[in-house]
Amino acid sequence: MQNLSEKLKGISRRDLLRLTKHFGITSTLLAAGGLTGVVSFARLAEAANSTYQKRFKNSAKFELKFGAAGFNKRNLLIERAGGLQFVNDLEERTDGAIRIEFIGSNQICGQLNCVKKAQQGIIDLYAASTQNSAGGAPYLNVLDYAYMFPTRASQY
Repeated sequence: MQNLSEKLKGISRRDLLRLTKHFGITSTLLAAGGLTGVVSFARLAEAANSTYQKRFKNSAKFELKFGAAGFNKRNLLIERAGGLQFVNDLEERTDGAIRIEFIGSNQICGQLNCVKKAQQGIIDLYAASTQNSAGGAPYLNVLDYAYMFPTRASQY
């Protein structure tokens, strides 16, 4: 199974940035994640366009910003935090009524300040560790108690 960084090896950084400028980073990453086999610039552009058209076919009633502290396309493949899958699933289930813009790689918030930016209304959703977030929201420490969840699945 190819991971996303292996899929995108044949595409230059300039071409990838050109696609993200046109279709947005969320649409481009969702499209790249769904491709199989050899990925060329033309195939990625076609997939990004298709994803973009699907995401923007209806006007959104709600637009949310999702700040991902340190998460990007490479480490989401390792950590499996589910950020992009969540975005894709929510947009599909609401038929575009809720649109989420994924902003990763510490571009809008970092581990220590994502919770504060969510409290201030700068972002609507965030992904950061509970220990680092507990500085701004001490009640998040309760999530780190051992054996709080009966199974791994119930944790999610």
